[in-house]
Amino acid sequence: MDLLERASPRDRDGARFALVVGTFAMALKGVWVRLAYGAGASIAGTLVVRFALATPIFCLLSGFRAQPPPPGTRWRAFLVGTLYCASAWSDFTALAYMGAGPSRVILFTYPLYVVFFEAALRRRWPQARDLVVFAVAWCGVVLVAGVGFDTPWRGAGWAVASALVYAVYLLASGGLTRRMGTLSYTAWSNLGGAAAFAVVLFAVDRPVIVTVASVPWLLTLVVFATVVPFLLILEGVRALGAARASVFTLLGPPVTLVGAWWLLDEQLTTIQLVGATLIIAAVVVHEWARATRSAPRRGANPTARPGPIALGSPSGAARRGAHGERVESRTPFHPAAGAEAAPQRASISDTIAP
Repeated sequence: MDLLERASPRDRDGARFALVVGTFAMALKGVWVRLAYGAGASIAGTLVVRFALATPIFCLLSGFRAQPPPPGTRWRAFLVGTLYCASAWSDFTALAYMGAGPSRVILFTYPLYVVFFEAALRRRWPQARDLVVFAVAWCGVVLVAGVGFDTPWRGAGWAVASALVYAVYLLASGGLTRRMGTLSYTAWSNLGGAAAFAVVLFAVDRPVIVTVASVPWLLTLVVFATVVPFLLILEGVRALGAARASVFTLLGPPVTLVGAWWLLDEQLTTIQLVGATLIIAAVVVHEWARATRSAPRRGANPTARPGPIALGSPSGAARRGAHGERVESRTPFHPAAGAEAAPQRASISDTIAP
């Protein structure tokens, strides 16, 4: 019996509500950052407050785990967190040069970069459908970034860099999230990101400016656009699964566009709206195709249990087939996973990055 079958209808309704609220709250992150900039905060000052407040909260939450993460995973997550620092720095820099809506839409392209990075690692060309989707998305990026800004390509370049680095971050995280648990992984990767940010801040000597007027927006950023939506989305993923939860995260860019128009008075031209539509449509098609490929085939038994585990094989795991024969597994077995972990293509909700 899978997780969705175990959850009652009331629990599923609550999970959907949590996902919607969490997605709406997280989508407004760029709006609060822009408001903080408008109140006098600098890029470095905003990131200092974000890491200084959010990281201890995630570490405290991860301390309530019943068991510690597996050995060796903590430092791997710590090192991978340096990539998250680079992605966050690029994201917050992009917001200093362009609107919250266009920046969010461009950042939304990161699942497409994951496809190409995976293809490069496997030394094979992406599928023709992925190439078409990527081309459509990049046409949207050009339309969104090339109109209506004094320094359009500088902001767009930082937003694209953030999406590229975040895609590498997803690939580098590998199975750490599944092995460590989302809370532990987030805590240790945030620690790594905070440490990397401290080193970079010391090296580049950027001004750390936090004004009194910007404090309310920075606290809103940390509490209502980072910690709270992270917990809400996490609960939704636990109840509905990552594939179903990813559908709700597609609401993010439209919410950012509306929020930026309402709170920041950002006006998008017709060409920019066309570009945003192309990007969102391309990612929706990509996610729908991924979900269709990963869906169980008709007639398959989703409740079937794997055969007995036989430890001690060269790959770390083996199981018995239907007639008692020994079948070697290509992926290592980990007790926390409960079964062999099959490699999966990264999607929007595979890693929740607050």
